[in-house]
Amino acid sequence: MNHLHLTPAEWKYVTSSLINQESNIPRRGNYTPVWRVALWTINGAYDYIRDEALHYSSKVRNLLEEKENSGSWPRGQRDAKYWLRARWDEAIAYAKEGAVSSEDEDPKQPKELQKTISTLLIDLFDERLVDFWLMEHISDITYIDTYKAYPEDFTAYENWLRKIQGGEYLPK
Repeated sequence: MNHLHLTPAEWKYVTSSLINQESNIPRRGNYTPVWRVALWTINGAYDYIRDEALHYSSKVRNLLEEKENSGSWPRGQRDAKYWLRARWDEAIAYAKEGAVSSEDEDPKQPKELQKTISTLLIDLFDERLVDFWLMEHISDITYIDTYKAYPEDFTAYENWLRKIQGGEYLPK
């Protein structure tokens, strides 16, 4: 769990910092990516959607750099802002897990707070948090094409969703 080698008190600080900054994260507007899974085999759809989510790493990194350089978030880029918010939510959840055993401790700022946050949002999300995010949100961003669909197609889709939500697609 402690991928960044922080103490529970440092994770507590990171959690608090992420939550405090969350209100400043740009909203995604009405944008939500949606994939029709009938275009691929069921098994290939997960990999395709995962690759699409990872495609936004550089765009999210650019958003963060522009915010740091100019002091404000760039306009537009709804898709990148959507993935920034998705990554931010997973970073909070991950940091909370790291802080679990720090109930009686005061938060302690890690040496490189911004680097830690950047690592959570970019590197760790790309490495493994993307799978947890997909596990939670796959049914919100996919649908099965109903044109010429057979009843067994809907069953296969529902089974696929259950497998993902049950953690079968998490890396070992």
